Amino acid sequence: TPGVVRGNTWFLRNSTSSGVSDVAFAYGDPTDRPVVGDWDGNGSTTPGITRGNTWFLRNSTSSGVSDVTLQYGG
Repeated sequence: TPGVVRGNTWFLRNSTSSGVSDVAFAYGDPTDRPVVGDWDGNGSTTPGITRGNTWFLRNSTSSGVSDVTLQYGG
């Protein structure tokens, strides 16, 4: 389903239709690059951000500290 990131605020929708977000939360810094994936293999897509070559990955769609931090890339 669709979602947008404005600055460091994520707005997620639970259906493929117009309307306001079903979930909104802050994660990362405004200049970070948003990424999404199933980081823990449970079948649920959750947010992450990259800052330089450091990845900060969450296992839930909520604010908070990363569940996994790693460096990858140049």
